[in-house]
Amino acid sequence: MKTFIGLALAASGVTLSCSTPREPALPIDFELRAATFNAALAPGFAELAEERFEPVLSALSESAHELDVLCVQEFWVGEHFDGLRESVASDLPYNVRKAPRPGSGTCGIEELSALGECLQTACPEASGTALVGCAQLSCPAQITALAPGCLGCILNHIGDDFSACAGAPETSDPAIYGGAFDAGLLSRYAPIESDTRELSSYFVRAAALYAKLDVPGAGPVHVFCTHLGSALDIVPYAGSYTSWHDEQTQQIRELQGFVREKTHGSGRVLVLGDMNTGPDHGALAGECSDNYLTLTGNGLTNPYLSQGDVDCSWCPDNSFHVAQSPSLIDHILESGFDDAIVTTARDFDTPITLQVDETQVTSHLSDHFGLRSVIRSRAR
Repeated sequence: MKTFIGLALAASGVTLSCSTPREPALPIDFELRAATFNAALAPGFAELAEERFEPVLSALSESAHELDVLCVQEFWVGEHFDGLRESVASDLPYNVRKAPRPGSGTCGIEELSALGECLQTACPEASGTALVGCAQLSCPAQITALAPGCLGCILNHIGDDFSACAGAPETSDPAIYGGAFDAGLLSRYAPIESDTRELSSYFVRAAALYAKLDVPGAGPVHVFCTHLGSALDIVPYAGSYTSWHDEQTQQIRELQGFVREKTHGSGRVLVLGDMNTGPDHGALAGECSDNYLTLTGNGLTNPYLSQGDVDCSWCPDNSFHVAQSPSLIDHILESGFDDAIVTTARDFDTPITLQVDETQVTSHLSDHFGLRSVIRSRAR
């Protein structure tokens, strides 16, 4: 087919170039509105996940009216992401999400017995997130002794009968939530092209999502959405790298390679998500700050840091109280928007009231706060 087309073009006097075509000159009048939010909808691990689900959907649905792009993380359960898609469909009808890749692993009787006895003694009434926390505090030796695939199976059956994990030894590939990928990319504009790329990860599947969007006035914009890994306190690292930190370094390299592959090193680029890495900046404490320098050392910039009102996204004043110091680990990074003004603000940080059994509980939507950016051409 290529030969036939080449002969036809040659006959007509048209020549072909082997160089990579450059995208056309970009118009100068546009607006692009983007947000990222880690919803912490991790049943069995994140507190009040089921109780927060509907308020999270409501907040995202309301926000979608004024967004063109939304990158979410920690939508581990398929039904949760389906609910999100339906709730924002009138504003963000297009989405990219990677299908699950189930893990594997079983437990020997001795492993199950040792952990079961410890949990029965130390955590007889605990379930869900309370059981995970109690196991971490009271049964660390038993957890550390578990084979990776066994621990993965047990965490996939929190609240169930762990006997489902008993079986003959097999090659293990531990992955929580049935091997689900938690990120989702939603858009107002139909993608010209979309793709997904699995990132190297142990125990928690990770991926980068991609959509090439034709944004009115701006032309093609390459949008990437991801959730990079972090250390899991309850899970000893036994992956392909030396530590959770080094695995994150590898994920950044793979993400950068994916960006280069899709953009050919030019054009407008947005990279959004919970990166689990952030800078030392003003009052913000660095989180894996060497990895943050690697992430932003390849042409990506963080316009938020040039503003005077930079705030944390992983914060001690969050109702979940998970952060020791204020950090910025959720990001909207960009390149190719030199003709634009980028304004970023923290979002999804308003407290809500939840009904938990017979009690009203004040909570935030998530243990993360989100970010929203408005990118406007200087002509506006």
